[in-house]
Amino acid sequence: MGRPVTFPACPARASRHPSLMKASNPDGTVPDPMPPTVWTTYLSTDSVDAALKSVTDAGGSVMMGPMDVMDLRRMAVLADPQGGVFAVVTAKAPEQPA
Repeated sequence: MGRPVTFPACPARASRHPSLMKASNPDGTVPDPMPPTVWTTYLSTDSVDAALKSVTDAGGSVMMGPMDVMDLRRMAVLADPQGGVFAVVTAKAPEQPA
């Protein structure tokens, strides 16, 4: 197997493309132990906070968030009552020049 390749998650504002990233700690070191390989499905929603409430009211749970990702989007990672993990995301409107 070759070396892992990292593709930037969002190299340009408002770009829409799939991404692959290798695991790393915030300081760039490799985690030990290495976490398992996972795929995350991202679902677009008008309101991350409303989706979070709907999921938790239905017996699901919050895995991470909600949080703002720079000035690009708001997101949360959730799990349904059976443990299926997915993320919800709301894109923020780009700032208009003055």
